[in-house]
Amino acid sequence: MTENKNLRQHGEVITWVMTEEERLEYIKKHPIIPTEEPQTKLQVFPMND
Repeated sequence: MTENKNLRQHGEVITWVMTEEERLEYIKKHPIIPTEEPQTKLQVFPMND
């Protein structure tokens, strides 16, 4: 019988903690740049009564 090993096991979780000043400095260095316009479409589903 063969053994199925999960080769994609999760690694250790590392939590980063920043002060508010460090966070603001990081945002200045790495601003969020939108890649496309947000979708403003409204999706409506028919209701079955």
